[in-house]
Amino acid sequence: MGMNDELTPREHDAMRERVLAGVHRIKPVGAHRMQLIAASIALVLVGGLAGGAIAAGALFGSAELPPVDSPTPMVSATPTASPTPTPTPTPTEEPVEPAIVLGGDCTALLSADAAMDILGPDAVAAAPGGSAFSGYSDLSASASLLGALRCGWSSPNADSRIEVGVYPIDSIAQSVREDFESPRCFLTRYCDMGRQIGEFWVATAVRPPTSMDLGEQHRIDAEAMATRTYEQIAPNLVGATAVGVPRESTWWTLPDCGVLTVAVESVTGGPLDPVYPGDAIPEGAEWDAIVSAGLNQWCPWNGTGTALLMVETFAQPGVGTPTADEVRDGTPIDIDGADSAWFIASQSFDNDFTIVAVSGPNRLLVRYRDETRSDFDVSNAAGLTEAVLAQLR
Repeated sequence: MGMNDELTPREHDAMRERVLAGVHRIKPVGAHRMQLIAASIALVLVGGLAGGAIAAGALFGSAELPPVDSPTPMVSATPTASPTPTPTPTPTEEPVEPAIVLGGDCTALLSADAAMDILGPDAVAAAPGGSAFSGYSDLSASASLLGALRCGWSSPNADSRIEVGVYPIDSIAQSVREDFESPRCFLTRYCDMGRQIGEFWVATAVRPPTSMDLGEQHRIDAEAMATRTYEQIAPNLVGATAVGVPRESTWWTLPDCGVLTVAVESVTGGPLDPVYPGDAIPEGAEWDAIVSAGLNQWCPWNGTGTALLMVETFAQPGVGTPTADEVRDGTPIDIDGADSAWFIASQSFDNDFTIVAVSGPNRLLVRYRDETRSDFDVSNAAGLTEAVLAQLR
């Protein structure tokens, strides 16, 4: 078999160049005989590349050589192409919908008869506190992100009330659980406490039908009502489940209120104290639970002069757009940095505006009351909202 049987034209040329280059590097060691030998070697090798018979004739004269049978070419098997694997598509993450405790059914948590047993014969279901425009942001929207159920019942004649929040136990900070192991009473006459029932942490806010005296008897009465409530709802939570929503990258990470102070002061035009001028502040077991989960933040400021200047903001990651009922008294307004926004003028005070702004899945509530300016209007509140939105990411 000749060498050229296994060489491609490109390989044949390359081999020829290497052979000739090697011959040129041979140094002469004696007269013309060595040159003739070197040349003969070159002819043999190059001839071997082009055809063995031609090279042999050049070296040994014109004597005929026996014919050389050409070998039968070997046929290489054509490799079978491996099938190209089909790429596995990356699964698309579907948004997780929260699964609220007991499907969000408050009657499954506490029946009407059980509510009357605790509050009296006139007990009726009532929305839990914390509605969007009662001074606090929408606690129920934040709680639902944890899979929590919030319910309320009241006795109009006795002026008493029970509110219950049922949260997955692993969504509640240990510090919050410890803070409300015993009743804590507030100026609102509510006494809050929390207790673990199975896989849930159940917060109660109880306002017993007693006088305005917030002494020891008031606390005792509130704890007794809370205990009866726990006894009634515990059997109804057996086997109950809840699923919260995983935190998403588009949700705001809430900064310290001090970060917002510069933005607020740039609009109000002067230094502010980081306090609220009154006692109607968000507080209690459920508020602390939601704040500790990073789902709500309240920041208050108060002017230092004699005339009232008050600002408060509530930032809520993940809750999205309010319901139509929540903004039924609002007027749409354009706010830089917001996808939608509404302003609500106070029915009780002049120079008092609330603006609700939605940015992606996040919601901001800003209340701005300023009695130091005669030209105060909604544009001032809009500018303040824009300044705060610019700090939230």
